[in-house]
Amino acid sequence: MAIVGIEPLLRLILQFGRFGVVGVLATAVHFSAVVALVEWFAASPLPANALGYGLAFAVSWFGSSRWTFRGAAVVRFAVPRFVCVSLLGLVLNQAVNALVIYGIGGHYLAGLAAALVIVPVATFTLNRIFVFPQTPAQSGR
Repeated sequence: MAIVGIEPLLRLILQFGRFGVVGVLATAVHFSAVVALVEWFAASPLPANALGYGLAFAVSWFGSSRWTFRGAAVVRFAVPRFVCVSLLGLVLNQAVNALVIYGIGGHYLAGLAAALVIVPVATFTLNRIFVFPQTPAQSGR
């Protein structure tokens, strides 16, 4: 006997997994850019973080729109919403980094690590609800 309601949960878990794969790729771009700018070019951590976040945006958009949330929204409506969620993610990312670096005197890598835990959960939730809303057919309802 099948458990009622397990399919939507499995779909959500798989979708979050795809989001995670895209996130790992975007994070690698972000992290690499920040470290390169700070270590090799002596850039200040927060501007370097903003630039790295911007570079990761392209990876995230492509992966989210083409794979994680594919077919979930009309692109012309999704793009401005995705930009808004990404900008909100940037603000949250910068706030976490600033808190760690300047608030508690931590290393910039600790700030990056803290943001990598907090920001993806927030952006996944906002992308799923606001940017790429699921139709009943896509969600299994």
